[in-house]
Amino acid sequence: MKRIRRQDALPKFADAEARRRRKYPHTIELPGTGASLQYRMSKPYSVGEFADDSSMGLVQKTELFAWLVLGRRRIGAFELNEFDPNCCGSNEDFMIVMDIDEAYEATLSAALCEQFDNLIGEVTLAGPILDFRRAWIMPRFANGELFRLAARTLVKKVSPHYSIMVIKAFPLEYEGEVSEGSDLEIAYERRARAMMRYYQRIFAVRPFDGEYGDDGWLWRGGETVA
Repeated sequence: MKRIRRQDALPKFADAEARRRRKYPHTIELPGTGASLQYRMSKPYSVGEFADDSSMGLVQKTELFAWLVLGRRRIGAFELNEFDPNCCGSNEDFMIVMDIDEAYEATLSAALCEQFDNLIGEVTLAGPILDFRRAWIMPRFANGELFRLAARTLVKKVSPHYSIMVIKAFPLEYEGEVSEGSDLEIAYERRARAMMRYYQRIFAVRPFDGEYGDDGWLWRGGETVA
């Protein structure tokens, strides 16, 4: 079976971040590891803010990027987003807005609205949606508790009051490499299932119902949601 081995090289999302040479004003020490999280967080802005339509301002998005640093070396990276959709009047409003900028965000909203008939009225009033978008750690540091500690600590620090956390299990090493019927498809599916099991262990997430769960989408309710 053909497969792609994980490498130390930065994945695309982390490489793009590194090239921007941004500042990371916030630090979280991870006790007993010698490692820390260095992160930046944007101000909230409107999804589709450049779209000339009535969707302006209905969903607010906050971006976060964190490096996992050991000594002076970046050994991991995390990309998270918060979405506040509480200016939307319905599930349909939310899906329309989330379809403006990215296909990923459109799918995220569709999964949530399929799972919850009244997402705005009954769920997100309790807090924002936390999109745990991408995460990576160098393979040599993956077989231990460091990733789990870093991921859980970051979520607890930056989004303690989320209503719903959403994760898409996607092996980054296969990004841009897999298509239906390709030699890598079986290896990708096995790796994605392993990631789903791992995220279920560290975050107590569960698959969405139906096709979204089958495709690797996971969720959990926060402490503010019954």
